[in-house]
Amino acid sequence: MNSSKQKSGSLNLTKKADYGLFLLTVLAKKQLERKSIQAIADENGLSFSFLQKIARILQKGGLIAAERGKYGGYKLTKTPEKISLKEILETLEGPIAIAPCFMSAKNHLCCSHREFCKIKNGLKKINEELKATLLSKSLKYFIS
Repeated sequence: MNSSKQKSGSLNLTKKADYGLFLLTVLAKKQLERKSIQAIADENGLSFSFLQKIARILQKGGLIAAERGKYGGYKLTKTPEKISLKEILETLEGPIAIAPCFMSAKNHLCCSHREFCKIKNGLKKINEELKATLLSKSLKYFIS
């Protein structure tokens, strides 16, 4: 888990993405078992309330499902091979964008220099390559 303080201005996983990826990895390693958020938090020294918040986001995004009852807990909705890193990060953080200008068409006014920007084409290529790489890596990549 990422224990250092996040610094802005560099490409780092947020705490939300870090916890989400960790939670999914735990569930992927125990595919036949249901795990409670409380048990995962206790076993790994994590904040229960924050991990529970992450689980709700992942559940709403369709990546995990909750089962109630004595043997209840959370489980993956798909096999680890079918869950891409891109899907995980977009579920937790929103669209992948190396710069605000690539967030959506609505951000066409994100920068006063957009019309004559010298680096936008290069950044756009990097952004597309990053998305393709994240799409090519599945959750299984983290459990092998």
